[in-house]
Amino acid sequence: VEVWLTSQLNVCLHYKLNKLNTADINKTQTRKHITKLFCEFINANYLHYVIDEGEGGRLDIVNTKCKHSNNNIEYSRLHHECVCLNWSSSETNQHTDEMNAYLKKLKHEYETT
Repeated sequence: VEVWLTSQLNVCLHYKLNKLNTADINKTQTRKHITKLFCEFINANYLHYVIDEGEGGRLDIVNTKCKHSNNNIEYSRLHHECVCLNWSSSETNQHTDEMNAYLKKLKHEYETT
């Protein structure tokens, strides 16, 4: 029991430090951690976007500067990628590319194949 508690405490500590030892956690925990880091990245760098719960395991990243949804971005928790509509503004496409670059870095750092 003591070993299990120590192990769980270490996993919690790794979460707090944003440094996960992927050998100690499962895929679901890794996905949740990547999503958490990504949401923190959005909140820190894209102040005019709000993160809402979407459908089918997706998060909607809503652009509050726009009245219509053409410039919103969808984030897939399963695949860790962002997509926007083909006819979105160039700014939205640029933000989507930046977010995907950050996610690619996170996936490379945390996921094992």
